[in-house]
Amino acid sequence: MRLAVPLLVLFAAPVAQAPPPGDVPPDAQVQPPGDVPPDAQPPGDVPPDAQPPGDVASEAEELARIEAAPTLDAYYAALAEERLLAEETGSVRRLRAQVRRGEALYFAQRFEEAAQVLYEVVRSPRFRDFEDLEDVAGAELLLAGALAELGAFRSAQSMLERTLARGLGDPTFGPAFRRWVDVALEAGDLRAAVPRLLAVELRDGGTLGEAEEGLPEDAANELGYLRGRAAYDAGEDAAAEAELEAITRRSRFYANAQYLRGAAAVRRGELGTAEARFCSIATAADTERFTFFVDARYFRLKDLAWLGLGRLAHEGRRPSDAFYYYFQLPNDSERVAEALFESAYAMYEGDEPDVALDLLDQLEARFPASPFVAEAALLRGYVHLARCEFGDADALFQSYLATYGPLAEDLDRLLSSEARQAEQKAEAVGEVQGGGQRAGHEAFGDGRRRGRDHSEYQV
Repeated sequence: MRLAVPLLVLFAAPVAQAPPPGDVPPDAQVQPPGDVPPDAQPPGDVPPDAQPPGDVASEAEELARIEAAPTLDAYYAALAEERLLAEETGSVRRLRAQVRRGEALYFAQRFEEAAQVLYEVVRSPRFRDFEDLEDVAGAELLLAGALAELGAFRSAQSMLERTLARGLGDPTFGPAFRRWVDVALEAGDLRAAVPRLLAVELRDGGTLGEAEEGLPEDAANELGYLRGRAAYDAGEDAAAEAELEAITRRSRFYANAQYLRGAAAVRRGELGTAEARFCSIATAADTERFTFFVDARYFRLKDLAWLGLGRLAHEGRRPSDAFYYYFQLPNDSERVAEALFESAYAMYEGDEPDVALDLLDQLEARFPASPFVAEAALLRGYVHLARCEFGDADALFQSYLATYGPLAEDLDRLLSSEARQAEQKAEAVGEVQGGGQRAGHEAFGDGRRRGRDHSEYQV
């Protein structure tokens, strides 16, 4: 008996995320084997005629109220008008002391306090005469980081645009460009991000878009990834491929680009191409010199590449290859439980029930609280059936039904309630319209948003 094992890639409307500053979208995941209803819609799909319910409208009114609230700029302007904050009271010594204070607060992860201290450095009339100092540029970078941590993404981007305006030759241009891309990926609206970035006006004249041909290699790679990711999210595989293919191996996004190209190949049904892309990431030696052009996301991405290879091999009914790929994940990976379950599934379908049972035993012993435990219990029943151990299989299925049957009945009852359906619809529309961002920082002019999904980028 063979269980259905469809291979899918879900593509939802982009929602602010990912983890750490995001890169590979959370909806670009090569799905593990399992039953998926043929009419299942990707997350984020809302009927075009869906109308915002009342609570969403009230949230929009609340956002409008916050948008109109006074900002720190208005506060500083009022103080200056009353001569309570005069330009002549500033000095380089005071400025640098303020920057050091803000830096200490930032690295202590006291981001709201750090933002207030650094905002004074950057925007207070007291320090207006020192805007060209490197200390101010550094304060802008730190302030943008604090704002991003608070979820005030637009304010963070605006602050970084001040730094970018200093020009391509400024020492802070590269770090600011990278951070801007990170914030854009985290905020999620990539279609609007690229035009906004290219519209940044440089102090020496012209815009960043007009100076694009002169961008350093690293910045050109960052921009190419941003464009490629936006095209990928929109389902424009040809445009995404053109941008992602051009990213060089010296870019921190090279591995991410290969992974997205592989995920796009899965979407097109080109499984051989996808496997080659994932292999280019998974099999790269960690001591190879180009491996060091990465950041902390690389190792999680490498784990995802091994999982993708395992799933492709499983889909191709190559259980031995799948077993090998799954077991390349290091023991300290956060995805070991996932690999154990899926390798057990592959061994079951490869007529290796004894190996499958051993893997399920490891999963139960090492990860008793794993979300895969319930499905593993069901799989264990099928493995016993394959071994003709009908009594053991029947006992497992009866236990499963006793545990989850009442829960399924409760869910069916809730879902049949018109009030509950209206509530779910309101939640879905709210997630799409709210953008999924974390709470913004009201004082800096960003509206508040609902809680952000902290899931890291996945393929």
